[in-house]
Amino acid sequence: MDDAGTRSSLHAQLERALLEQIERGAWGSGDRLPTESELGATYRVSRNTVRTALAALERRGLLERHAGRGTFLRHAQYTHLMGWHEEAGDEFAGQGLVPAVRVLAFGPAVADSADAARLGVPLGAPLLAVRRQFAVGGEATGTAEHRLPADLASALTERDYEALYPERGYRAAGIDVDRGTLLLTATAATGDEASALGVAAGTPLLVYERTLNLADGRRFEWARAVLRADRARFRADFAVPR
Repeated sequence: MDDAGTRSSLHAQLERALLEQIERGAWGSGDRLPTESELGATYRVSRNTVRTALAALERRGLLERHAGRGTFLRHAQYTHLMGWHEEAGDEFAGQGLVPAVRVLAFGPAVADSADAARLGVPLGAPLLAVRRQFAVGGEATGTAEHRLPADLASALTERDYEALYPERGYRAAGIDVDRGTLLLTATAATGDEASALGVAAGTPLLVYERTLNLADGRRFEWARAVLRADRARFRADFAVPR
């Protein structure tokens, strides 16, 4: 690399060189980078220079550094749309991603006290219960559960839930969903959640809870998605009041 007296510092030059390598795909998502010694030898700079350049890329959210294990290229984040979007799959296509959805369970259930409060149904009322798992690039990134009054969901099939967003299936089934509410919170993975997502217990997660109402005011669905916080982010479109 150029001498220290050139226009920019050595660590800034190295940062740019490594960024170019990342953008060219020299390392894949989750790959370990060469060691500090190897990078120093390749670019003919000191380990301190390497360490400073790597720290700068880490601050930019591109790298993860783990003591004793090395430096890794961070898994790319993907963006979910918030709210109701019939063409939501286009969001992932625009990111060059093809999410995979696996239906883990689809069948009858009865309302417990939480269901009764969320859906406005009597305790013990028949429900449709659905559990799903999401994956991006072959890696599990989230799970979701859906609870619906059985009489309102009678036209739905398991296939409707094989799509990332089942809203189009709701419309196709003639279900007149009018509005909804959603809540986005952060939590830490429990043992079961960690196992389902292949992460350590306590890993940060994002929780997306949504309730959908019919035009006549009845509650149609309560859904809760749990997503890896290191992979997921959310986007919302909105109008500015005039």
